[in-house]
Amino acid sequence: MMKRKMMKKARKATMTEEITIKPIVDKSNGIVSIKDYEAVLANATAFISENSVFVKPNFEDSAEIKACKKERTELNRVQKNLTNARLAICDNLTGEFVRQCKQLEKLCKEASDKHSLALKEYEDYQKQFEKTAEEAKPTPTVYSVVVSSLDAEAIEAVKKYAVKKGCKVNG
Repeated sequence: MMKRKMMKKARKATMTEEITIKPIVDKSNGIVSIKDYEAVLANATAFISENSVFVKPNFEDSAEIKACKKERTELNRVQKNLTNARLAICDNLTGEFVRQCKQLEKLCKEASDKHSLALKEYEDYQKQFEKTAEEAKPTPTVYSVVVSSLDAEAIEAVKKYAVKKGCKVNG
């Protein structure tokens, strides 16, 4: 009887206690890993499979449903703790690098934006210049001149003169 009471009083380990990680850094290559990862993975897998409500699901009992919800909450808490630990390590290891990269990226972006602005101003100026030049272009005036002569040399001389002045000559 005494043994049974002691067993009841003995506290069951929680997932948070069973699934704990200790990050280690390999100084030779700077890689961060979980100390004894294979053992941690085996312990976590065994603990979840042995203590899970889903070993033999029976949702006819409201206590089972309550236990399932409690277990889900605990699993979510463990998952969140693992995520927070991972992000903290990543931030710790790369925080300064990320900050420096962002500063350089910002510098490049600002310079690129200045170039873009200058190019846009130039392109707008070119468009306006082309539009103004197009509007300022003289419209051709059409004159029809009929030259009638029996002297072929005179006709050729008039054609050459007209072409030289930029006129279109037919015939």
